[in-house]
Amino acid sequence: MEMEKKKKKKKKKKKKKKKKKKKKKKKKKEKEEEEEKEEEEGWGGKEGGKGSGEKEEEKNEKKYNNKMI
Repeated sequence: MEMEKKKKKKKKKKKKKKKKKKKKKKKKKEKEEEEEKEEEEGWGGKEGGKGSGEKEEEKNEKKYNNKMI
């Protein structure tokens, strides 16, 4: 009788853990997709997306060229 209860409890706990893991994985996947979408649009949060790096390089290049003159 007690063994059956323990088995059921263990099975329930395992099922709950599996469900939690699946939910966490799904949330992580959604977050990655959202970041990917933002990068495609050209603004990726702190990094500023793909475009900002190029602009920054151009800015630095202009400063360097002005100093050379």
